[in-house]
Parts: sequence; C-alpha cells; structure tokens
Amino acid sequence: MNGFLSTTRIDNVASFYHGDDQINKVNEGYKPVLFVFEIDTRIKQPYAYIGDCSTKPDEAEVLFSLGTIWRIKSIKLDKHLCIIELTPCDECDSQSAELLKQYTKNGCDLSSVGDILLELGNHDEAEWFYEKMLKQDALDNETRGILYYKIGMIRLDKKDRSVALENFKKAAPLLPSSFNESDERRTPRPLYIYDNQVPLIAIYNNMGFIHEENSEFKEAANCYKQALNVKNGSPSEIATVYNNLGLLYYRCGNYEEAREHHGKTIELIDESYPNWVEFKKNFDRADERWQHLMNKKQNDANV
Repeated sequence: MNGFLSTTRIDNVASFYHGDDQINKVNEGYKPVLFVFEIDTRIKQPYAYIGDCSTKPDEAEVLFSLGTIWRIKSIKLDKHLCIIELTPCDECDSQSAELLKQYTKNGCDLSSVGDILLELGNHDEAEWFYEKMLKQDALDNETRGILYYKIGMIRLDKKDRSVALENFKKAAPLLPSSFNESDERRTPRPLYIYDNQVPLIAIYNNMGFIHEENSEFKEAANCYKQALNVKNGSPSEIATVYNNLGLLYYRCGNYEEAREHHGKTIELIDESYPNWVEFKKNFDRADERWQHLMNKKQNDANV
C-alpha cells in the first residue's frame, strides 16, 4: 500500500482544509473545491474510519485506498465554491472493463501507462514512462521504434523540432516497412498516430514536416518521397503526404510539380474526408498558378 486518500466526516474540518477562510485571497478565475464522497457497499478497495485511534480524533478521519475508483455524480458551482459529488465505481463495470481491456490486451507495461497519461494531457509524465521503458534491454526493435516515435510526437507538439527529429530518425530503421492497411483517417500535417502500430509512412512524413519547418527543403522532399515509398499506407495517409509534398513544391515555386501532387491527393480521397475542402483548395490554387504560367509562356511565344 503506497498511500491513502484522507477525508473527514465533519463539514467544518473539510471547510478548513479547502480554505473556506481564504476565499478572498484566491486568485481570480480559481475556486476552492470540496469533494463529497458517498459511501456504500460497492467499494471493493480497503477503507477505514480511524477517528478512534488517530492522534487527531477531532478530525474524524476516514482513509481510502488510492486504488479506489470514483465516478463524478455532480458538480455544483456557486459564487465562492465548487462542490464535486463522487460515488464509488465498480472497477468491473462496462466502461472501466473496456478501458482496462484496451490498455492490457498486450500486457500492461510502462508504455500503456504512458498512453493513458498522454490521453489525459500529461505529456511530460508520458514521456518519462516511454523513456523509462526504452531502458529495458529485452525490448524488440518494433516496440523500441514505437516508443521513439511517441516521444518524437510529444516533442513535436512542444515545438522542440530538433529532439523530435532525432527520435524519428531512431524510430525509422526499427519499424517494419508495412503494416496492415488502416481505414482510420489521420490529421494532416503532421500525421498523429498514438497507437501501437505506427506506420513507417508517419515517421518519414513527420521528419519531412520538421525539415520543411526548418526551411531544409531538399531534406523535406526526400523524407516525403521516402514516406510515399512505404507499402500499405492507408489512402488518407498517402493523400496527406502527397498534399505536403505539393505544398512544398508550391512554396519553392515549382507549380507544375505542386499541381501534379495535389492532383494525386484528391484522387485518393473524396468529399467524405474531413480535409477534402482544404486539399481541394490546395489543388485549385496550384492549378490556377500553373495555368497562369502556361498562358504567359504561350503569349510570350506568340510575340
């Protein structure tokens, strides 16, 4: 047992700890919070009233195991206080069981903990668990590559492009060149994939994204082309890479290549794709600029 959640049965004691007498000193935009725990027989984790044996019996203290699962019943706000009511949650209920199954289907490990923290927005803690797992000597190459990729994505979100690129480069040679095709649609520029089957196409695409952001256009183009050479990328993933390469060519003034690659983008997807409008506009812009150049050349030839 690593610790307990300390609560009290007395309202005045709870008010003292949540700072009832300090309300006027609370920063603007913040409120004290009072958690109210409902107790019933569904709690399977240990808990105990220790008021009779505590050194502070007036606090009427009740301890709960930190492993106890609670569900939010209600949240009440008034001018000075936020009250959150909690009820015990059977850890085997359908939602909890599904979440547990998702993260333990391949065995619960440090990467699973990191994934949960990542979904909760705790990126620094997630990275710590990924780094910790990388120190295990028995990891296979694919798992190690996935961990490097996840760290790279965390760093990319933080605009720490050099460290992100370093991790992507470590991931690329460790991952197989193909996975089963996925119909899941990915967010364009860059590709965000946080599951345990990271397509190699995402690694090279995101390396190209970083090089382009650093104005390293030749390196960016090479990475995007490597991404397109990866087998079994989903249509949406391949379309994203073609779009990125088209944007790069447009940025460099090569409107013919930009038009060609944006054209391949919209051949791979249709109006049901979330980014169809954006990708179609990119094609129309490149096509318009290319047509303008062709007309200019024709006019110059006729002069």
